[in-house]
Amino acid sequence: MRICRAGFPLGLSLVVLAAGRSSGSSGSCQAAAQAQIRRAPDGKGMATTSSHIFKSQLAEHFCEHGAGMTVLELGTHHGHTTAVLAAIFRKVIAVDILKSSLDMAARHVGELANVFLLSLDLRAADWQAIASNDVSVVLVGANHDYQAVLSGVRNALSYFPSLRFLVFDDYFQDSVHRAVTELEEAGVLVNCEALGAGWDGRHWYVRSSRVNRSEGRICQAGHGNLGQLLKQSFLNRSFYVYRLPLNMHPSGYMRFLPDGSLQSSQWSDGAWRLPQDPGLLDDFLLLSIPGLSHEPLLLQFNQRRVAFLLCNFHTKEAEWFGLVADVLEQPFMLANQGFR
Repeated sequence: MRICRAGFPLGLSLVVLAAGRSSGSSGSCQAAAQAQIRRAPDGKGMATTSSHIFKSQLAEHFCEHGAGMTVLELGTHHGHTTAVLAAIFRKVIAVDILKSSLDMAARHVGELANVFLLSLDLRAADWQAIASNDVSVVLVGANHDYQAVLSGVRNALSYFPSLRFLVFDDYFQDSVHRAVTELEEAGVLVNCEALGAGWDGRHWYVRSSRVNRSEGRICQAGHGNLGQLLKQSFLNRSFYVYRLPLNMHPSGYMRFLPDGSLQSSQWSDGAWRLPQDPGLLDDFLLLSIPGLSHEPLLLQFNQRRVAFLLCNFHTKEAEWFGLVADVLEQPFMLANQGFR
């Protein structure tokens, strides 16, 4: 239901077609996976790839059923883990925003017929582009900041109804550990187990620093309070705000805080709250920003809560457009890759 009146075009959907690995015994899958593991450096304590034990445990966990599954890898880097996944799963969709990483991954995976490399920033871009793929497993190993992990899980569960497992790399990092712990407590992730270095509770070392958490974590997909997490996904994120009709110069930015306060760059601070009107859905907020308007403002989010329309509560005519900073910065990040 659109209340603030404005319109935007729809996106496209990309279905990845790739030849699957031949189905066979778990033993043949394990042998193929180990062959790829031997080609990769042991990334224990490194930033470039996961450890051999992490990769081996992936094979142990998925080889029995992987021939019928599609896996989405968020962050392919050099393609070392991608090649192992190709030995385990029917189809591998490996995503990275960096062309340099995709080029290196392409050289490493060679002509593996069941690997599809895709240039996309899945935190900023619309996952609808790949939502038609029947993804059973998502490996979260790209951006490791707290919001990026939450965003990856929310999108994976929202766009892939057949999703069964989520695997996390670098779980020992505070930001990843915090996000995964909150998702477990909310029931969004269930039946989680340690994976990789430190899986048995023993400490290990990353760049000479002692670590007491496991390298990774594997969880089954629950749905718990996913809806509530989606509703709150706009919190603590910066939105650039543009006056309509739209131009390329933002008028300022806004940030919504969990306590109901609102920070802005141009209009002093304000407040937000959920509307009490039963005719308004969960996509709406009521804003009070005296520096911007003496009237109450009605904000309507898009489905992914990465953009909004802001209108006068009484007229319902959209006067402002907001876009989360991640999305706005994506084309500039991609363009910068072209400079040597």
